[in-house]
Amino acid sequence: MGLPSANQPKKGGPGARPPVVRLSAVPPLEMPAVPMLERYVRERRDTDRPLINWLLYLLLTGLTCGIYGFVILYRRFDRVDLFSARRQGYYTAVLGFTAEYAEQTSQVDSVHHDLDDMRSYLKDRFTVVHSPVKAGQAVVLSVVTLGIYALVTYYRVMRYWWEIQVTEQDLCERLARTWTTLGITRYPVVFEPTQVVRRSFWTEFFLTLGTFGIYGFVWDYHLHTDPDRVYPEFHTVEDQVLTIARNAAV
Repeated sequence: MGLPSANQPKKGGPGARPPVVRLSAVPPLEMPAVPMLERYVRERRDTDRPLINWLLYLLLTGLTCGIYGFVILYRRFDRVDLFSARRQGYYTAVLGFTAEYAEQTSQVDSVHHDLDDMRSYLKDRFTVVHSPVKAGQAVVLSVVTLGIYALVTYYRVMRYWWEIQVTEQDLCERLARTWTTLGITRYPVVFEPTQVVRRSFWTEFFLTLGTFGIYGFVWDYHLHTDPDRVYPEFHTVEDQVLTIARNAAV
């Protein structure tokens, strides 16, 4: 065994190096709701898609003696139910993430009333205001009633694309207060409704009658494309919410 070097400080002596204290990394919060949130955000690639070009739809409807018109009628109705189903899953994931964060940061008592209120609010909205259209049934009834039920469903569809924005705006405002209380973020996520889709069914209907059906083409174009005007704002808010949730889980 060799002798220690003269320049090597003795263990415990005045020249000895202090022991290195290794800090254990703070484990990330367990947030099962975040992957669920990511899933419902990804689903928009399948549900929030534009329909076929409107002029091409008119052409194909003429070439097929009106048959393709029923295909588009079904898709217009069905995109409401697809969007509603995705929104409900998305909202469940957002509130689930908020509840998980509150539990893991020991702040449940400060927000549990807010969370219960938001759940009740969403349940009421999707039971009454955003009730399912049931596209297949709606198309059959439209044929049986010679188009009368189609007008009833179009009334619901037009109302839906405005009211779902009201729901989103209200929830964002409620969520902002809750997230501020929990310290998740200092900057609220803001949703701005697309005002152009706030159309009156009766105005469109009577304009169609008053112009002997000519305005009906304008109305039909609105019905075909209005959801595409709504989707981008929803997607922007979803991306912001997902980013905040991911950062909070780190």
